[in-house]
Amino acid sequence: IHDVLEDAADEVYQDFMTSLADAVAQVFADDNDIKTEVGQNLKDALSKVLDRIKDAVDQG
Repeated sequence: IHDVLEDAADEVYQDFMTSLADAVAQVFADDNDIKTEVGQNLKDALSKVLDRIKDAVDQG
């Protein structure tokens, strides 16, 4: 189970960093909705983390 969680954490980290990079690019492209865009990207990344953790726990 440790390996599954570690793999999931690595994937989530990569997804989060990609989302963060995309969010930064969007911020510079459009300053009007900075908080909303960054917040949504963070929410999406954290949702992926929780889903992967749940899947890892369910697979046991």
